Amino acid sequence: MSSAFSMIAMSLAVALIVGALVLLWLYAPRPMGTSIFSIPGEDKVVALTIDDGPNPPYTEQILEVLKEEGVKATFFVVGKYAEAYPDSVRRIIDDGHEVGNHFYDERVLAFMGSKKVVTWYERTERQLRELGVEGPIRYRAPRLMVGLHTTSLLRERGEPHVAGLVFGDDWMTQDPDRITEIVLKHTKPGSIIILHDGYDQVPGTDRSGTVRAARNIIRALKEDGYTFLTVEQVLDRVAQNMEQDPFWVGAN
Repeated sequence: MSSAFSMIAMSLAVALIVGALVLLWLYAPRPMGTSIFSIPGEDKVVALTIDDGPNPPYTEQILEVLKEEGVKATFFVVGKYAEAYPDSVRRIIDDGHEVGNHFYDERVLAFMGSKKVVTWYERTERQLRELGVEGPIRYRAPRLMVGLHTTSLLRERGEPHVAGLVFGDDWMTQDPDRITEIVLKHTKPGSIIILHDGYDQVPGTDRSGTVRAARNIIRALKEDGYTFLTVEQVLDRVAQNMEQDPFWVGAN
């Protein structure tokens, strides 16, 4: 009985250690690169970011909300969907929003080889340039799981990984009230908010709830005195802050 219990306890301990190491590898800050999780300072500012598109008509509907509310956002687009829906990307650019690289195909990068990571990263970046993106193209890894090869690539390019800490869970629910509630509950000065206008595995996924929630979230935060920043504006603040405080915990 004692021997069996010891074996079970040892197996559980090993499983916990392995699980912890995997989570650290996928998510933890690494010395090879910088991940941005929030905006420094106490000002009531947030950044609204949109992932996994373009996905018409929902990308366009979110753009209409942003236009009506006078807010600029940053869209992290998936390369294969930028190829499939180039007009949606052009509309994002024409409306004055920023466009980021969300890899070519939303897979877990930690389990991909270095050559493929570089190829798909550059393919997406090249596609965005061809569609008219002129400024910096910032990067957000699929599911925020950066992986060793991607951090090496970003370090070589001197690029940060743009993460975030406020999720609307809109990949699990399209109830706009629930999405709004989750985001507002967790938003605080400096939050980077992540919503989704698409879903990497299923083109055409319904995001009507996200569209409605985006309007609700923007109006509620504006009423509460918040200002919306783009990712480039966030990175400007990060650079200024890290000159004064290189150990700031919002960037690791």
